[in-house]
Amino acid sequence: MRTKSLAVLLLLGLGLTAAVDALPSVLPSALPAGPYVLANLTLIDGTGTGPRSGIVVVVSNGRIEAVGPETQVVLPKGCQRVDLHGAFLLPGFINAHVHGAYNPAVLGEWLSAGVTSVRDLGPFVSDYLVERDRLGGDPRNARIISATPLISPPGGYGSAQVDGAAAARATVRQFADQGVDLIKVAIEDDLQGRVWSMIGAAELSAIVQEAHSRRLRVSTHISHVRNLPLALEAGVDDLAHMVVEPLPRSTARDLIARGIAWVPTLELWKGVSAKHSLDWIRIAVANTGVFYRAGGTVALGTDFNGYSIPFDTGFPITEARLLLEAGLPPLAVITAGTRNAALVSGKLASLGTVEQGKIADLVVIRDDPLAEIGALAHPLMVIKGGAAVRGSGSR
Repeated sequence: MRTKSLAVLLLLGLGLTAAVDALPSVLPSALPAGPYVLANLTLIDGTGTGPRSGIVVVVSNGRIEAVGPETQVVLPKGCQRVDLHGAFLLPGFINAHVHGAYNPAVLGEWLSAGVTSVRDLGPFVSDYLVERDRLGGDPRNARIISATPLISPPGGYGSAQVDGAAAARATVRQFADQGVDLIKVAIEDDLQGRVWSMIGAAELSAIVQEAHSRRLRVSTHISHVRNLPLALEAGVDDLAHMVVEPLPRSTARDLIARGIAWVPTLELWKGVSAKHSLDWIRIAVANTGVFYRAGGTVALGTDFNGYSIPFDTGFPITEARLLLEAGLPPLAVITAGTRNAALVSGKLASLGTVEQGKIADLVVIRDDPLAEIGALAHPLMVIKGGAAVRGSGSR
């Protein structure tokens, strides 16, 4: 395997690649240092557009310089060609709901599996922003998008507790000044018999207004249908967890009209249902279908490490399959894990799709993921910021 890997690296350095069948299971550790063009590929760009062939992607200085038909794209001087021999090229995936991300071993496993970024919705370490920046400096790590600790009222479902609208605004300002990527708030009063104080409408609206004034999105923990009007009225940006009672179509339409996205975390509800003999996964899958068919924006996230159940490490293939079960076609599942996950993370300007100007976070897949979604869990190559990353065994 070592000899085979070195041979591929030499070919890459010459602007060539071996046939897809000959690519090793260990990811290449290098691509041309200067501008290069990925060619002879099938592109699924994350925007929801179907697969396209005859497309090339030019990468320079860690960003996507051009995307288009090979006959029309002007290559920069000295650009080297990397032939992917018909493999599928996709954006790097984003798991939009994880916990415990401030761990290099976990970050490396995600990155090697094609999850180039994760949105941590509640840190388990006090110096999480320092750790975000420190770990982000290592090219072997997936990117961390850092939310605040969970904001709630005194006695509420969260560790950052605020009493009144003025305190809520001040707390958001403090987090914004520290450099968080987004705000996380709890709308929770009762879950599995555990009771918490519910946030008031005034406090929630103050949080959303202050966050939006600082150009920060607000993600909201929620689990019950009865609490959706509170989220709707405040105008939060996304809902973390699918509700566990049947979702009325009219409520789904109201949420969509306000531009509220949903991160269903179906893998969480599958594990909770199995552990506690509940029917929540069936309801959550059905509700996700209701929301999607009504035109809702669904983003992929699992709640990794957020509850004492097993979660997929690496690529979130269980979540992808559950989204299929909910009625999302394969292309929509890919969009949920790329473009839509970048949207809810507040990073759509730089991540989530293969478009000019964006950071070159890319994944090369051997087989057609639209024919078998499981192909996503077996990338041939992962590119972060224009550079091929090492496999999980390289640390």
